Amino acid sequence: MAVPPPGKDPFRMANPRAIKRAEETPLDLLKDASEATRTVVRAVIVRMVTEGWAYRDGIKALVQEAGLPEDLAEMVNGYENRRAQNLGRIDSWRASWKITGHRTMKKVSPRQGGALNPICQAVIDAGAIDIDDSWPQGFSPPFYPGCRCILIPAVGGSTHK
Repeated sequence: MAVPPPGKDPFRMANPRAIKRAEETPLDLLKDASEATRTVVRAVIVRMVTEGWAYRDGIKALVQEAGLPEDLAEMVNGYENRRAQNLGRIDSWRASWKITGHRTMKKVSPRQGGALNPICQAVIDAGAIDIDDSWPQGFSPPFYPGCRCILIPAVGGSTHK
């Protein structure tokens, strides 16, 4: 079997919609950083999403390449990387619904381990909502830096909105 050319790996699992979201991330946690730092951070986040990096590898790259302190690198990795992944998932669910006619709703599930923050508990208690709606806490996890909620689909009806 021939080896596929670069970028054409049939087993590549990266979500192209998440990659696009990573490229467009506003980097809310780095509003006061220089444009040069923001450019490097955005490039690292895009590589994380594209290549499926382990969490610790993302932190290491943000420290080494962008010069972020480790605590800030951990916060940026957890927030911006997860935000791009979740928004990419929502975009994919929306595209799937247009093809299948099965409307996907979204809900939040707690990540195992540790106590739930009251913000997360309120979103989980609210249950599934329409894919285009927001909870009072936000459109999608992470709802705050350090949020450990997981966004999951909940298949709803077949009415196009």
